[in-house]
Amino acid sequence: MDNLELNTVKDRLRLEEKIVGYRRVDFGDRAFYSKDGMWWSGDPILFDTIDKTTSLLDKNQRTIYEKDNILIIDKKNDVYFYAQVFFDSEKLLLRDLESGLIYDLVVDYETRYSSKMMEIVNYRFEDLDFSSQFPYLSSGDGLRCD
Repeated sequence: MDNLELNTVKDRLRLEEKIVGYRRVDFGDRAFYSKDGMWWSGDPILFDTIDKTTSLLDKNQRTIYEKDNILIIDKKNDVYFYAQVFFDSEKLLLRDLESGLIYDLVVDYETRYSSKMMEIVNYRFEDLDFSSQFPYLSSGDGLRCD
């Protein structure tokens, strides 16, 4: 990872709910844009929504952004649930997609779940009903949210 990567914030850009690219801004306030997150230029990309980065990675080393829907699997504590990541002011939160309960993702400067326990499920940006896609969610079997 080069120094430019370390000194930037990378956000996801959307246009009408479709991901169209990424923007990173260095500390000199210069913006760079990419359609794939790999090749960057100063040419702007047309967008109407910015999803802030959480600076967290899932178990597959993919960046987690606000509004991502993720699967949390904590086998040690027998916790399995689907959640949407979002910010409230600058606080990073998870909303359990079945119960609607909200949890802090970061507690005392540490993430509640390691990246090995989180997996991005999809990038839909509306409230989702996972019961048809994942039938065991609606049954309540094996689910516990503490």
